[in-house]
Amino acid sequence: MTGDCNSLTFRFAKLGRLQGSNLVSRPPAEVYPGIFLIDLPLPSMLGRVNVFLIRSGDGFVLFDTGMNYDPCRAALENSLATLGIPWHAIHTIFLSHFHPDHVGLAAFVAKQSKADVRMHQSDYDHLLEYSNKDNLPRWTALCLDKAGSPPELRLQMDSEASQLFQSGSPTPIVRFIDQGEAIPSILGPLDVIWTPGHSAGHLCLYSRTHQLLLSGDHILDGITPNIHYHPNSDPLGDFLASLDKTAALPVRHILPCHGVPFVDHVSWIERVKNHHKVRCERIIAALSQQPLSCYGLSQQLWKRPLSPFHLRFALFELLAHLEFLRIRGTVHCDDHDGINVWR
Repeated sequence: MTGDCNSLTFRFAKLGRLQGSNLVSRPPAEVYPGIFLIDLPLPSMLGRVNVFLIRSGDGFVLFDTGMNYDPCRAALENSLATLGIPWHAIHTIFLSHFHPDHVGLAAFVAKQSKADVRMHQSDYDHLLEYSNKDNLPRWTALCLDKAGSPPELRLQMDSEASQLFQSGSPTPIVRFIDQGEAIPSILGPLDVIWTPGHSAGHLCLYSRTHQLLLSGDHILDGITPNIHYHPNSDPLGDFLASLDKTAALPVRHILPCHGVPFVDHVSWIERVKNHHKVRCERIIAALSQQPLSCYGLSQQLWKRPLSPFHLRFALFELLAHLEFLRIRGTVHCDDHDGINVWR
């Protein structure tokens, strides 16, 4: 097979988007010579996730693993059986970032395959932080309190987040990897590209020879990645800088972890940068009318009701935008009886 743009686009088009039950999976597909996309089901509020098997030497690299969730594990095992690939053929597990839909099965796959697990140290630190079985990191509750979240809503948000992050996933033993290193593959070396934003240690893999980017959650099909606030950081600023970094790369083919593979990453990046520009403009316009808590601001920006699960994501992304604007001197924050009020 050849890797030209027309044949690749045809293979992408054949994948299509799944309809119906969230637990129905596509069969594994070779979306580029030597790269197999495996579509995995997730709990209904999360949608689906793609992991990729990449030929490397006499075995495979597995790019992400899916979630510690029985239907997800079964779909991964069934896909490997369909491809005729035994566990021991996987010699490397590359984890793009620490979120549970990407790393949840890492310890399981590593145990079955004896594979080497590679990950950025920043995200491994976050993985350990969120893997605490007793409670979510205390700073998350403090952020939601200071955001002015109603107490009953905060309890629901914490409960759903705990179920998501603490689903019983054992933490894998990891060897750290960073920008400047490479993963061997049938495509030649896959350069590790550090793309902080969606998470502090998010990593992509890039083939310069084939101009192909395995983008994790940095660049996605049809949606924008969630940009999640973390104390003492500027995740939106990091994300926009990472977009500029990837826009400068010659890329013909994007293999994302959600949605289907696609082309023209530069147009996607421009649309996403404009999305965040408009979001910042709407925040400034709302705060120009009156000072607001983060929760109060969310009620101005999202007119439709959000479930506690999605509201939590919305608030932390809104905090990332507010912190981005605060660092640049556009908005200011004052404490009013334990609640941060923005102006």
